Amino acid sequence: MHIGSRLASRQITRREALEAMGMCACALGLAGCGSGALAQAAQESSGKESSDGASQTGGTIRIGFPSSGQNFDAGSPLGIANSKGCLSETLGPLGYTVETTSFVGAAPALHEALISGDLDLVDYAGFAAILGRSKGIDITTIAVTAWGSHWDIAASPDIASIAGLKGKKVAYQRGATPQMFLIKALAEAGLTFDDIEGVNSTGPDGLSSLATGAIDATVCTSGLEADLVSSGKAKVLFRGTDGDPETYYEPTTLVARTEWLEENGDAAAAILQAYLSARDEMVADPQAFVSYAASQSGLSEEVVKADKNLDDFGSYFPVSLDETYLSSLESIQQFELDNGLIDASTDIASWTDSSYLDQAVASYGGGH
Repeated sequence: MHIGSRLASRQITRREALEAMGMCACALGLAGCGSGALAQAAQESSGKESSDGASQTGGTIRIGFPSSGQNFDAGSPLGIANSKGCLSETLGPLGYTVETTSFVGAAPALHEALISGDLDLVDYAGFAAILGRSKGIDITTIAVTAWGSHWDIAASPDIASIAGLKGKKVAYQRGATPQMFLIKALAEAGLTFDDIEGVNSTGPDGLSSLATGAIDATVCTSGLEADLVSSGKAKVLFRGTDGDPETYYEPTTLVARTEWLEENGDAAAAILQAYLSARDEMVADPQAFVSYAASQSGLSEEVVKADKNLDDFGSYFPVSLDETYLSSLESIQQFELDNGLIDASTDIASWTDSSYLDQAVASYGGGH
């Protein structure tokens, strides 16, 4: 059963979403990951990349996510769900273990792993999910796990504004959200992509090239330019969090290979139950999450929270498939069509299925 028959027709507001998250947080004492609070766990550093404690009967579930070199996913509930044992708690009784893998190559590398069968699920940007589906990758979206803008444009200190990028070398990652982010930022400054010299690059490589002067600007994950800025080698031209949410906010989607999903539906629901539990613990104490994520990822706390509003933390991690996020995916698909990134549209409802999330919510018992 697809989402179309279950969703309310109106869009929810960010305040309504936050209130709903608060209701879920009330269940934290019963359904939280493990027995300790994040504030206590922040002082420890397990460094685990795989959930343990489950039998091998159901096999190993492989989940991938994009990163800038870190093995902990601070951009969705996945990092907490894995490292705090939520996934072990929900999947163990079904006989599954989990392996999570970060991909610096972002969407293109993740798509290769999906095609080859090396990954079963991916937690990444909606832009990438739409692109992958349009290229024939048979995936199904089962939840939106984060909601916001996660990108900055950093440039040489002598460049005064986005308009000043005309004729300059600008790094971005082709086939991933940084490409969309850059095109939108340029358009607001009256430029097109043809006005710059685009350089296809991973996020870390873009920052390295900016530091050496090989390029003039780069799209990077929010906060990761901080060292270059503090050393006087770069400045921030634009932060996505400062832009119009209707233009720059994007859903992060959890997708599964459809073949795997059809054979492992109970496991998919168990993963989402772990996400709900992890998310509620994060929302209950945002600063504790920031501290814990920093200790696990090796990033500074300032970088971890660069794209997050700690006063509105619940709406950042929705774990939902409500109309707000589906409408955003529709808009992103139209953007990809308009900019020649995909050749044809697909029905969003046809590759989005909330039945697994419905099952997870019922098992979790929160007020979602």
